[in-house]
Amino acid sequence: MVRHYLTDEGVMAVSRVLCVIAHERPDITYSPLLFTLTAVLLHYLDEAACYTCVSSLVTSRHRYIAQTMISHQAQTFCLSELALKHVVCTLFYFRHGGYVLSGIRLSVSRITQQNC
Repeated sequence: MVRHYLTDEGVMAVSRVLCVIAHERPDITYSPLLFTLTAVLLHYLDEAACYTCVSSLVTSRHRYIAQTMISHQAQTFCLSELALKHVVCTLFYFRHGGYVLSGIRLSVSRITQQNC
């Protein structure tokens, strides 16, 4: 288990916050981001404030955090497609401007002005 640099007490605090969230929201079946988000927030907030933030993100009508396996996969797919599109365009403009980018391996055929 990744501890995110928390002490044993911090890990227990994350567990308590997530147990309360799980009890309040049984409809959340899959949300891998919740543990990491809660752990990071606990570095800056006390347990009650962390719970309030996480609960607000989970109960929001905007669905900031994926709560099912399908929504998580959809968010991952969309983010991957957006990153691929915009990274390719950025590489095109860097190469077009004469910048040398070492360590980046994309086929040159994918980097054309028509894609951007």
